Amino acid sequence: MADDLKNNIPPAYYLVLGDKTYDGKPSDRSLNAFQAKVALMVQATKANKQASKAKNHKVRLEKQRSWNSVTKRVQRYLGLREARRGHHAAMRAAQEGSNLQWADYDNAGKAAAAGLDTGYYDFDPAKPTPFEPEGEVVFVCIDVEAVERNQNLITEIGVATLDTKDISHLAPGEKGENWMKMIRPRHFRVNEQKHHVNHEFVVGCPDKFEFG
Repeated sequence: MADDLKNNIPPAYYLVLGDKTYDGKPSDRSLNAFQAKVALMVQATKANKQASKAKNHKVRLEKQRSWNSVTKRVQRYLGLREARRGHHAAMRAAQEGSNLQWADYDNAGKAAAAGLDTGYYDFDPAKPTPFEPEGEVVFVCIDVEAVERNQNLITEIGVATLDTKDISHLAPGEKGENWMKMIRPRHFRVNEQKHHVNHEFVVGCPDKFEFG
């Protein structure tokens, strides 16, 4: 149908029967209408690009805030950063009975927060972390291997755990080597799929697991 429509388009020199005045040029009215439509199209495209750019910027900022929050939380779990629980409650308790107006109360709280320890310190891997780990957290990492051409066929499952209670009073060591020794790895091979060994996209070596 598209080819038929294209083939039926009359040539530029075509004149309507009986029309001797048409010179092949659009009228001012037609040209202005066409230009207005093109302008609207360009404006809509620019608006979409600006909206998309603003949305991507917002998403990027939210991801960065999330990463920062996760990083700080993990640092508290490992004893690398001081837990902040109770600080705000202590500041409010210190201001009770002072008869401050709301604005002065808020400013006093901000001033007290500015004076808190930031949690940063000179890190020495040869010494245990100076802060008590927050909670009793166990980190769990899971890795799954599947057949290259069929992701529904699972061949291997790796599970590694790190209990923060095991490292709470242990010096991390250079590049965290002491902590890494406390990781407990487990390697499982699916018996029904053990004859599948990847070789096309990655070199599989299921029989050479070295416990992390």
